[in-house]
Parts: sequence; structure tokens; C-alpha cells
Amino acid sequence: MLSTNPLLESFGNAKTLRNDNSSRFGKYITIKFSKTGNIYGASIANYLLEKTRIVEQAAGERNYHIFYELLFGADAELKSALCLNSSKYDWNYIQGEIDQDHVVSGRDEVEMFATTRGCLASLGLSEQTQTEIFKIIAAILHLGNVGFSETSAGGSDIDTGESESHLANVATLLKIEASDLATALTKRKLSVQENTIYQSQSVEQVSVYFSARPYSAWTCSLHSWGFLVRRLVTREMQWQNICIPTCLAG
Repeated sequence: MLSTNPLLESFGNAKTLRNDNSSRFGKYITIKFSKTGNIYGASIANYLLEKTRIVEQAAGERNYHIFYELLFGADAELKSALCLNSSKYDWNYIQGEIDQDHVVSGRDEVEMFATTRGCLASLGLSEQTQTEIFKIIAAILHLGNVGFSETSAGGSDIDTGESESHLANVATLLKIEASDLATALTKRKLSVQENTIYQSQSVEQVSVYFSARPYSAWTCSLHSWGFLVRRLVTREMQWQNICIPTCLAG
């Protein structure tokens, strides 16, 4: 039960102007007791995860800890599997290139990443499953670096160069076709009777009104978050008669 806390902090806590380890979600914990009065488990419900932080942070604040743990703490083999083996990228979703400006005093990201992996292992998650979770986190980083350009017809398309590379990385990590992802990000899908029409969108519509990248990033992150919380809950499925609920929000 104690090992769940650092895991939830990695995926749900972030540095703010007032707190270097601020909880950006609420959780409702029910502690379970045996008939003899011993704690034998707990169930967790989460709510109100701050989704906007994933794509934008105020000056002096950070994204969720897990992004920095991954970039600082992953070894070369894992970074290669996550398409993060290049150190030159200026990551939009963490306000720039990963460097000492992202360090929080008293926090060792390498050590914390090892702790996070240990917690995942204690939940019974295999190395392969852990890598799949980290692929989603890496895909969010790459998605933030996908840019758009205007077509001659007034629509939008993926920028050439690094944007195409990042799009390809997202597609690889999420196991989808890059062309399908590009269509989803730049065009609006309309269903007319039994027909499907893809309507071109301007760069402004894609970037602002439709908020394609933030919505996609939120969706990826929430799937990871929901999976972890469900795994924490199902780790302890048996109930006894005596329960003490506690409500925590940071």
C-alpha cells in the first residue's frame, strides 16, 4: 500500500510556484482492515487530474514529474525504444530542452525513476508492460513538437523536417499509421448519412479552435493514469467488514 504513493506522485504531482511536489489531483483512499484489526490493503479512487498542465505550464513551474524522471533516468536502451535517444530536442511540453533548469532542488530524477519502476514492478507489471506505459509518455513529448503549416488551398498539413520525424515517432510508439495520425490532427471528420467526409482545417483551426494536440495528449495521459489507478485498485480485491475512508487532495 505504501509503494503506491511514490507512483501516484510521479504521474500526478508537479512543481508549482508554491510547492516543489504539489499534488495535481484528488484521491479517495479506503483502508481495509482484517477481522483482527490489521491493515491488509486499500482501494483508491482518483478525480480532477489537472489535464492542462500536460500541454502548458506557468513560468517557473514544471510538467508532471514522470516526464523528467524518464528523460533524466532512462538508460540508453530504454531511450532508444522510446525514440528519445536524441538530446537535441527542445521539448515544447516541458518548456525547452531538458537541462539543469528543470532540476528541482533536493530531487534526484534518476533515483526517483528507479523508485517508480520498482513500484510498477511491485504491482506485478512486467518490463514489457512498463515500457508500453513509458511509450505513451514519450509519445506525448513527441506530439508536442509536431508543427503545422498552411497548404496552398488554405488547409493545414504537418510541417516538414523535425515535425515529420516527431509525428513518425508518435505513430511508432502508439502503433498507428503516421498518415492516419496526420489526418486526425489536420482534418475534421464528418459523417453524412452513410458517408464519411474529411474536411480540411486551417492552421488556426487546428492549433486553436480544435486544439488537436492538447486533446490528443490529454487522452494519452488519461489512459496511462486510469490504467495505473485501476491496477492499484485491483491489486487488492478482497473486502472485509471494517473500512476507514480517507479523502486527500493536494
